[in-house]
Amino acid sequence: MTPKSLFRKSCKPCRQRHLKCDQTKPKCTNCQKSRHDVRCYYEPKGFRFQRCVVLSEITHSAEPGKENSEEDDSGPAESSQSHQDNPTVDASQHGRIHTDGNDDIEEHDVARSESAPRHSPPVSADTRQASYSPGVSDDIASEHDVVVQPDVCQDHSLVGIPPRSNLPIPIALNEPSVSDLHHVHHVSQVSVTSEAFPSPSHLPLIPSSSLGLSGIANDTEAFILKYYLENAGPWLDIVSPTRFFGIHVPQLMIGEPALLSACLAYSSLVLHLHGQVSMQVKDELYERALRQFVPCIAVYREGDGPVHNIGPIHATTVILRMTEQFLELGQDRQHHLHGSSTLFETAHHDWSLLEDTQSSTSFWAYLRGSLRVSFLLEQPCPFELRYLSVWRYASKDPVLTDEARSNLMTYLLAEVCTLCWGDPAAEASTSKLDELRDAILQWREYLPPSFQPWYRNDDEGNVFPDIRFLAPWHCVAWQFYYTAEVMLAVHSSSLRREKNIFRLTRLLEERIAVPTRQLCGITMSINHPGVKMNGSHLVAWCAQFITAKAEQNEISNMLLDHWHDIKWPNLTCRDRLRGLWDGTREFWVEASERQASSWAQTSG
Repeated sequence: MTPKSLFRKSCKPCRQRHLKCDQTKPKCTNCQKSRHDVRCYYEPKGFRFQRCVVLSEITHSAEPGKENSEEDDSGPAESSQSHQDNPTVDASQHGRIHTDGNDDIEEHDVARSESAPRHSPPVSADTRQASYSPGVSDDIASEHDVVVQPDVCQDHSLVGIPPRSNLPIPIALNEPSVSDLHHVHHVSQVSVTSEAFPSPSHLPLIPSSSLGLSGIANDTEAFILKYYLENAGPWLDIVSPTRFFGIHVPQLMIGEPALLSACLAYSSLVLHLHGQVSMQVKDELYERALRQFVPCIAVYREGDGPVHNIGPIHATTVILRMTEQFLELGQDRQHHLHGSSTLFETAHHDWSLLEDTQSSTSFWAYLRGSLRVSFLLEQPCPFELRYLSVWRYASKDPVLTDEARSNLMTYLLAEVCTLCWGDPAAEASTSKLDELRDAILQWREYLPPSFQPWYRNDDEGNVFPDIRFLAPWHCVAWQFYYTAEVMLAVHSSSLRREKNIFRLTRLLEERIAVPTRQLCGITMSINHPGVKMNGSHLVAWCAQFITAKAEQNEISNMLLDHWHDIKWPNLTCRDRLRGLWDGTREFWVEASERQASSWAQTSG
């Protein structure tokens, strides 16, 4: 028989009605006399867990005498009642909503980045605010978290949505510009105060031999790999529900030294830009990655390597490309960009929307990365596109996953870039533009409900709408969709032929300004660094047509904030926009910039 001490003295119906329970089994006297059929049962007492040291430090603002206190056994449970009377959660501090018996509903995507400290907010009667540490996940529920039961909750007020992190900030006179990054070694002088980049000497490390990664030589490399696993790797998983770069690539590292070195080179560059890793360490890791990677490519060029093992090589070249993408346009030599296109084209592989292989995931990640250069230089996609005739009707296929639909929109935007910025052939381009426009409209028409935003706020107080989606791949797909709309409108012959100034103004608003605002809203509403990286160049290119000062300031601040947060090279885009907006610049890409980019590719 279960000891009596494990149960509360009163049955639950008596405690709810504030009656004295005589504890008669199987039904107390009060329950027997009730007008309604009442289930008389006794709840076991809750176990007491000792708070760990780290969690205690995180929630140091909480009063220690209240956390472990339990309601009086003979009383009517004042502590529990206080939570029932105050079920509202302070949504301005976090993005989770507690419901009955369900897991926490995340504010954003499944594959979240941890570049910044994530909050694990306490919830109590006075909504006290705790301090946080970047090393603790918010998946660990605080003991202050309250799950509101439907049978006792009396307050049905809605929980507010937390504000976006990118808020308007005043522009300082001494802001950094692209000239600050003229030489990469200047970046190491930038001071960093973010807790997202702890000192390597303070990391508790495990000997690499016990991890099975013989390529980790010292504590510094362990610190760099840790940053890849927790931050830089997940940034790439914006269209990967299985978290290919964040989970599967680390598993492949054990047997792929070149892949491990590429991840270290990529992560060390980001840390170097934040002043956490020296230039010497960064350069050594990059050179080591190249030394190990070149023989792997040679094997496949000679036809000696098995095709089924080329997946890690594709992943390696995509990650090495990231070591170039974190440099401003004038410093990006694009060696791995063009090398990747050759490698993917000679892989004897027909890329499918339905495959979930290492090579396929790497290909789509490469294609998304190549679009950034296309928009910065207004040039066609470097990859040979030959699937439009096959994939233009793919949107109707009901078996397409959300990931496949996002990849399809990626491909359609690549086709738009190649058509608009490739060699102009008037007749062919006009007919293909119409074909692309139909395919893009059809893509939207057959989207499943999961692609619709779960929250939208078009309040006039917001410069751009606040739009939230279930997963990052939904955000990416809509980023590409609205960008394609703007590009098709800009290159539309109907706008060029329009002579009526009033009708032209209305068309510019509907076809260019409105999609641009949607694009900006989506990009600013999510805190996933990878999605912001994917959308920053799209926002910048489309924003050249924005004329409202408030919108211009908001976009400029977003680009600057993202540069401050993870050192994503937005300064070139920001400088271009400011020149276009104030009239000191005529075109998005000047002839001198094209020449400088070509020189950077051929030098070194």
